Amino acid sequence: MIFRFRIYNQRVSKLLRIGSISVLLLLNVALSQENTSADSPDKSQETSDTLQNQTASGSVLAKKVESLFKSGDAIELAVYPDTTSFPNGVYPINDQGFAYFPVLGYKKVAGKSAKTLEKLLKEAYVDFLPRPNIQVRPLIRVSLMGGFFQPGLYWIDPKENLWNCIKLAGGTGREDGLEKIRWRRSNITISKELIPYIESGRSLEEIGFKSGDQLLVTRRPKQQFWEVFRTDVLPVLTVTLSAVASAATAYIAYETFQDRQ
Repeated sequence: MIFRFRIYNQRVSKLLRIGSISVLLLLNVALSQENTSADSPDKSQETSDTLQNQTASGSVLAKKVESLFKSGDAIELAVYPDTTSFPNGVYPINDQGFAYFPVLGYKKVAGKSAKTLEKLLKEAYVDFLPRPNIQVRPLIRVSLMGGFFQPGLYWIDPKENLWNCIKLAGGTGREDGLEKIRWRRSNITISKELIPYIESGRSLEEIGFKSGDQLLVTRRPKQQFWEVFRTDVLPVLTVTLSAVASAATAYIAYETFQDRQ
């Protein structure tokens, strides 16, 4: 009887060791999830685009954007000293390269520089403005989505730096949000490391931003170890320990029954 009890004890100890290993594995999963809890829901898509991203970041960032108006951009007009004059405003450029201006109607602007367009508009408005002192400023479209305080679509001067671009959306909700911002274009991640560009103060034009680019940051709050353990690991851990205990109980009951036969 003592010999059989020792066998039972050894087998139960083996099951308990298996349970302990399972607990350690689950704790390891909790720690890894804490470190990666800020990842975006489209993580799998980013992984599948890894090779494409590396190629894009190497070519797009190195390419210098020409200071010419293009379809998808916009033009901001400001008339001085009368800042309430009718031409003041923002005028998008359509897909054919035209922009609609008050009184003048549609004008071809794609391929023109800001200085060239400024000269043309001064000549065109000379009969409608006593002092046609017109300033032309190019704008590009940037989407700031996700965990920003004021997410949305913004027009911004490409000569502004990345810090001012993020400032338009009120900054990020998370303390480490700047480290989590991703720059995307046409469903391709251009860069996930924007801190160097923020610190350098380089303009969006120098970095390589174009109209339609997106800045995305996770909305998920930063999770501590206990939160990850309580929500993701504890339920699995409870089921695992229950299964191990049930298996051990059933095994002991079976062996006891066999001994009594």
